[in-house]
Amino acid sequence: LIPDILLFRQVHNRGMVWGFLSHLNLPPWGLGLVTLLALALIVVVFWRSREPGLLEPLGFALVIGGAAGNIVDRFFRGYVVDFIEVWIGSYCWPNFNLADAFINIGVGVLLLSAFFSWKRSRHLAHTRTPEA
Repeated sequence: LIPDILLFRQVHNRGMVWGFLSHLNLPPWGLGLVTLLALALIVVVFWRSREPGLLEPLGFALVIGGAAGNIVDRFFRGYVVDFIEVWIGSYCWPNFNLADAFINIGVGVLLLSAFFSWKRSRHLAHTRTPEA
């Protein structure tokens, strides 16, 4: 794609994010179950969230969609297909896929949303008038 920087190279990831724990040769259903439980927790947190606006639902949608995509790969193939390879000088970032990118972007959006919410609550706390 971009010579010496961005390449497409297919890798079968039998571990977690960026190949973490792949050396343990855990069964695919075990990692799939862990991912499914994490996804269920994320859905519950999203469902209970009361933050108005667009950022938080967008962040949760990206995380949930990315996790669901990786779960489908893991249950049907026994591994996740990673294919994006990024080089920074002589360092090669671990291969990833679009689902991984969506998860990371979603987490970034959620952190941004939390920052704006914190800033808004601080502003409201400082602008409230004392009750008589």
